[in-house]
Amino acid sequence: MTISLGFLIFMVKYKMLQHNIFRRKEKKRNFVFRLVTILGMLSCMLTIYQQEVSADFIDNNGNVVREFNESEVNFLNEDFYPNEEAYSALENMMLRYPLSIRKVNPKVTTEYSGFKRVSDDLKTGSAGGSISVNNSVTISGGTTGNVYGISVQSGKSTTSSVGFTLNVGPNKTAYVGYRAVYRVERGIREVYRTGSGIIETSNSYTAKLVTNGEYALIYK
Repeated sequence: MTISLGFLIFMVKYKMLQHNIFRRKEKKRNFVFRLVTILGMLSCMLTIYQQEVSADFIDNNGNVVREFNESEVNFLNEDFYPNEEAYSALENMMLRYPLSIRKVNPKVTTEYSGFKRVSDDLKTGSAGGSISVNNSVTISGGTTGNVYGISVQSGKSTTSSVGFTLNVGPNKTAYVGYRAVYRVERGIREVYRTGSGIIETSNSYTAKLVTNGEYALIYK
């Protein structure tokens, strides 16, 4: 009887131990399964996000427009309005198939306008002298070539200030000139089929943005 009871107790403990081991293994399997599931979901979400980041978007007219990152673009040109003929031709093409517009090889440089005279002549003696601006001139930026559909920096203006004075050395004849300093962007504008990449039209463009003005003594 004692042996049978001891054996029974042993079997009960053994079964409980097996049950505990099974439960621990089951918890471990559940944890691994949940971890794999979560990692899979995160991977799927990351893939979808990457696809959305690089995806095209649809404009207000229902056309597919590809997005491009571009450097040094701060605001849209508000001074340019495409002529009706060019806009009509573009509309007709867009009715046939989705089109995108892009810049190709834009290059930015610093350039200067020609000088404009803003004072009378001054002829100095051995003591030298000073000369003042007595003419107000305004120099503006702008664009040449069709820039419809692309972002460029252009426009603004600078104006000479009446009363601005410069010193002139001895025995000189001089007057004051004024010019604009431009941020100039030159490139190619392409209109192409969104799906195939076939180029429909292209044109060169120049966009000038006035950054500041400069005075200079011009000697005769």
